[in-house]
Amino acid sequence: RGYVERVESRSPSGAFTTSSLQQAGGNVFGWSPKKVMEVAQKLFEGGLITYHRTDSPNLSVEAIEAIRQLAQTKHYPLPESPRRFREKGDAQGAHEAVRPTHFEDEVGEEADADGRKLYKLIWRQAVASQLADATYDARLVLLESVDALENGYKPVFRGKGSKLKTPGFRVLMGGEDKEEDSDLSNPIPKLTQDQVLSVLKADVSAKKTKPPVRFTMPLLVKKLENSGIGRPSTYASIMDNIMSRGYITEEKKKLIPSPLGEQLWDALNSAKFSFIQVSFTRSIESQLDLVSEGKANYGQAISSMWTQLGAEIAA
Repeated sequence: RGYVERVESRSPSGAFTTSSLQQAGGNVFGWSPKKVMEVAQKLFEGGLITYHRTDSPNLSVEAIEAIRQLAQTKHYPLPESPRRFREKGDAQGAHEAVRPTHFEDEVGEEADADGRKLYKLIWRQAVASQLADATYDARLVLLESVDALENGYKPVFRGKGSKLKTPGFRVLMGGEDKEEDSDLSNPIPKLTQDQVLSVLKADVSAKKTKPPVRFTMPLLVKKLENSGIGRPSTYASIMDNIMSRGYITEEKKKLIPSPLGEQLWDALNSAKFSFIQVSFTRSIESQLDLVSEGKANYGQAISSMWTQLGAEIAA
């Protein structure tokens, strides 16, 4: 029914924010957000990386220039102009993304073993963020069953396969590249428009929908960020609090609500406290952001929250 050959491209992600650094540390090394921040703190104190509490994926002009000079020396592919990344609406841009202070140091020689592991991850992500797109030769095919059409059905099957053409930023990405395209393992043969194909085999399978997967620590950090709960400086402490107080347990990297956590949720939810709602927490975070920017009064922001909480407790 349809066949298309085209070249597709994929751009790199920005340099690490606090949230994406914690997620990467969890996905690649299996570290908790707290450990990621402890290792990053040592790197920062040692002068090896910039400030690691930030929600900006963008780098300073000086850092971008250093990366482009390094790329030219090492013959890494560069785009024509430096990259800038979109920041989320409530991002606080006081600090640039997490990056090495000196890009010529690729391994973090002065760090300990854990520090070198995290440093390499930071170095690679920062440099890759300013490299050229990876390009792919892609084939897309739409197949239509002639026999099914004769019987009143209109099933259309879609297939897509890709082959890496130019690696671009992926020259730096190893096995930690979790965003690898699944299409690379799905080769599509060269076809022609309206070509008739013979069916070699057909299977009928029964499948069931699955419930949402349980959170891991990196996934929960991502959910907190997307929901507007917490800030770069608080993600690790939030995770540490719910774990240390026994509200959540971890089994095979999956987060499981404990009986105590379930009891706490039931008690708070039945009392209809607004502070357990995501919208309330997000609103307070926004007000505190305005306070930090000098656009709102701290006393008034806290007073309104306290008044609302007092009324709900009294009820």
